[in-house]
Amino acid sequence: MNQTLKAAALALFLVILLVVLTGCQSRETTPTETVEQIVYVTPSPQPVLSETAAGILNGVETSQLVVSIIFEGYADDAVLEAICDTLEEYDLDGLFFVDGNTAYEYPHMVSYLVEKGHEIGNSGMRGRSANERNSTSANVHQFERTQQLIYAASGVYPTLACFSNSSYTQAVLQAVTASGLSGAVKPDIYLNRSSFVEREEVDTFVESLVRGSIISIHLGNATGGFEAANEDLVGRVSLDPTPSILDEEEKISTTDLHISEILRWLVDSLVLNHYTIVTPRELQEAKTNLIGTEIALPDNYSSRLVLSNYSLPKTDTPLGVTVTRGSQADDFYDTVFVGDSIMANLMSYVNWRRERDQLFWDGAKFLVSSKLTLEKALISDEGAAVLPMVDERRVHIDDALKLLGARRVYICLRPENLRAYSEERYLANLKVLIYQIRQKNPNIDIILLSIPPVIAARNATPSNWQVFNYNLMVCKMCVTHGITFLDTAFALRNEKGALREDYCLDPDSYGSHLNDAGCEALLNYINNNIP
Repeated sequence: MNQTLKAAALALFLVILLVVLTGCQSRETTPTETVEQIVYVTPSPQPVLSETAAGILNGVETSQLVVSIIFEGYADDAVLEAICDTLEEYDLDGLFFVDGNTAYEYPHMVSYLVEKGHEIGNSGMRGRSANERNSTSANVHQFERTQQLIYAASGVYPTLACFSNSSYTQAVLQAVTASGLSGAVKPDIYLNRSSFVEREEVDTFVESLVRGSIISIHLGNATGGFEAANEDLVGRVSLDPTPSILDEEEKISTTDLHISEILRWLVDSLVLNHYTIVTPRELQEAKTNLIGTEIALPDNYSSRLVLSNYSLPKTDTPLGVTVTRGSQADDFYDTVFVGDSIMANLMSYVNWRRERDQLFWDGAKFLVSSKLTLEKALISDEGAAVLPMVDERRVHIDDALKLLGARRVYICLRPENLRAYSEERYLANLKVLIYQIRQKNPNIDIILLSIPPVIAARNATPSNWQVFNYNLMVCKMCVTHGITFLDTAFALRNEKGALREDYCLDPDSYGSHLNDAGCEALLNYINNNIP
């Protein structure tokens, strides 16, 4: 009996062992039972991109008084509502670029903007990221995630992107296209809550504004202290939305509320100056080639027009086109000289010489106004006191030249102000003036005169280096577009590049106007370099 029990127990043990061994073998060969690897959150696989990159909607060269305004970032609900009220008051269509984090945290405001009839744009997961430093897959992922989050908040998919802290490289623009967006907006000017303090500053800004510009207004923490305090976060690839790192008190300061007032000032000033505010898409329709196709600079000329190549604000030989022949009796018939108080001094000198010789500079006429600047020449209303006078009427320069029957015009107009942005804007406005003159006076010959230097003792703007830089830029524009540039400043400088003091009428005040000797030197240079 005991032997029988032992045999049975052994048999049972063998059966159990077989089952266990069979089961273990089964688990070892079952894929679902393998150790699971850690899977990190990563962008979608590297996309296969076509060669087509998104088109850029940027500022355009135009003679029309048109401008675009876009908005970037997020502000307090009350600020956005005030902005929408202003847009509605002026019957304007708004374009608001928001990032994915904003759409995730404040979906009600994204929805509100759409309900108010405004367009929503895509600025990536973090609007201030430097996208050109990201991989293409990371950029595609960010734009696509933002598309999804904006759609979830508003029910619409954006069609335009904007990334003001990034370069608009080919790879970034390809990522925009791969994300289902049709184009990218590239602003020319950036404003924020610190740009202006008073309304007068806005008016000055509008006076020097280049037609066809796209102005970006940054809202709330889209610019300013946020980047300075969180440099490690700005530009970091954000794969998924994260909670805001700022608490409610930090998000909106009292100065944020000022941005809605700045918008009202800006729109009001633009309207008063006869601007039409259009969308970036509509702006492209106003594009005009103002002064013709650009041609290559002559050999060895480029280096002459680079400011850093000079140790003093002067050249050894005159810039521009010089034609060394003396003037003839009929050279100044139907010729008009346009300018400000410096040109007014020249007119006074010519009139004084005519008292002794009535044929002196016979036929030359003057269109001058002491406070006339390039910007005021373009923006001022007909009849404004700053405009030159013809037949006892204040008229714009293009109309005045037509009334005078001018066949040739010499122009010397200084800029209105010398903010950091004004040099390029000066060239853009100069192109507009040339275009307007040619439209009203098709066969007129235009000669641009260099801006005269000031005495060395003058410590106000413009400095001689600023004046010199303007002249280099204008000369380059003229040479590359077949316009005559006459470097009259060359005849007025001393060895240091400043206005010769014996040529200065007001060394103790402005330090920029010409006395009789200075006017004579200027006239002689013009006489000896007739185009």
